[in-house]
Amino acid sequence: MKLVILKPIVVFSMLLFLLVGCSTENETPFEAISELPQDNYLTIQGELDIPTFFQDNQGPHKHTFGTERSSGFTEGFESATKGSYAGANVTLSSSGSWFLNDALIGSLSNDRKFGARSARIRNTGYAIMNFNMDNGVELIRVRHAKYGSDGSSQWRLIVSYDNGGSWLFAGNTVNTSSTALNTVTFTINDTRAARYGIYKTGGGGNRLNIDNVEFTTATSGGGSNPARDSNLTFGNPSNAGSSATNYFLAKDDYTVSYNNNRGTANWASWHLSSAWTGNTARCNCFRQDTSLPSSFFRATSSDYTNSGFDRGHLCPSADRNGSSEDNANTYFMTNIAPQSPDNNQRSWASFENYLR
Repeated sequence: MKLVILKPIVVFSMLLFLLVGCSTENETPFEAISELPQDNYLTIQGELDIPTFFQDNQGPHKHTFGTERSSGFTEGFESATKGSYAGANVTLSSSGSWFLNDALIGSLSNDRKFGARSARIRNTGYAIMNFNMDNGVELIRVRHAKYGSDGSSQWRLIVSYDNGGSWLFAGNTVNTSSTALNTVTFTINDTRAARYGIYKTGGGGNRLNIDNVEFTTATSGGGSNPARDSNLTFGNPSNAGSSATNYFLAKDDYTVSYNNNRGTANWASWHLSSAWTGNTARCNCFRQDTSLPSSFFRATSSDYTNSGFDRGHLCPSADRNGSSEDNANTYFMTNIAPQSPDNNQRSWASFENYLR
């Protein structure tokens, strides 16, 4: 049965089921940096006056886009591994190829992160895109936090308009002094093709975590479709991360905190607007969510057979019928909870219809 803790009726919809509440790092001792080849240094040739907005407690979080160069993306550093600080390229499935220098992809308990991984940068390291945003960028949002018990670090957003040949600072210096992932938003509003990066400018050997770097453009698909707003406008309510009882899952169409002990979500969060809806029919394609760690309980549709309960959507199917892919995403079993048929098919269905 659905228990509604918070569900504003305007644009943002949230189901809250149960909010749940670092160990020391096993990393090798902090190693000295050897002299790097000259071409691993970045020359900054000026700076742009870009409005910069700072926000605590994660801030807004947009859904993951599919096409990085035309519409935008959110890069969470989840799809690749890089265990060395030495400069090297990494290919990330949400975006493309990046060059990380004096930086790695961290997965330790002291790495502040959504999900299982985040970028970790030390000294004057950086993470830069090897590809351009061909249609320009409207906004860039970056989550940042101190690594472990390290001191504060300072960093800058950088931009290149000549395929990485030269770079400019963009916006204000960001001071990272908290172990919580906070958000900084850069208002770019630039239609030129460009590539961007994160450049650590201060704090010496203190390490900095960067996660969920979000690029948005004026439209969601390079055409006339309305932009799709964040599925976490009010932030991450339980600070979900890699805990088995508070596991962060960001789907393209909604976000959930999964509780492995209960086998269902603690909460689901999604944005309801016409940008997400259309005329696509229900797929009725309930499926196991294999994006959960293999050690977790992964419910299947058959777990509900003869139980007397409906397979009840958290983010409703009809809130995500703009395309067949959007609709199918709501049928992952991590977006399903046992619900009384009378509630699910009558009063709750009527309430969802009212909101739409």
